[in-house]
Amino acid sequence: MPRRRKITAAEAVANVLPPPAGADPDPATVTFRLTPKPEVLRKIVENPPPRPSVQAFLDHWFALRGGSAQFARDLCQEYDAADPGSMIRSQIIQLVVRSMKVADVKEGSMDELGLVTDADLDRLIDTVGDKIVADAATATPPPT
Repeated sequence: MPRRRKITAAEAVANVLPPPAGADPDPATVTFRLTPKPEVLRKIVENPPPRPSVQAFLDHWFALRGGSAQFARDLCQEYDAADPGSMIRSQIIQLVVRSMKVADVKEGSMDELGLVTDADLDRLIDTVGDKIVADAATATPPPT
């Protein structure tokens, strides 16, 4: 059986679309290009179509899946059904860790201080600072 030659994109388009008036209908001799009219290109550039946001996609995804709690339950079921040490479990763990990192960056991470507020930290610094100043005032100077 003879090998078929690969056709070019222009030939493929010519096979689907009728050739322009006056053009050679033979796909092997296609010499025209399909380009949008300049006014159409101008409209697209001046007023591009809206890009869907990732957040909008995720909102719809979670709404279709029954909310974030249902999605978490489904993920836990998949994790429990997978074999220990399997790629599925590893990927679920990686997904959760990556999601936590993204949330930390967007929402601000909780550090090892936990739930200590700024006011609590200010009071602690003032107390420690006052104690250091008081200790320095009552301390005996080192012998010279």
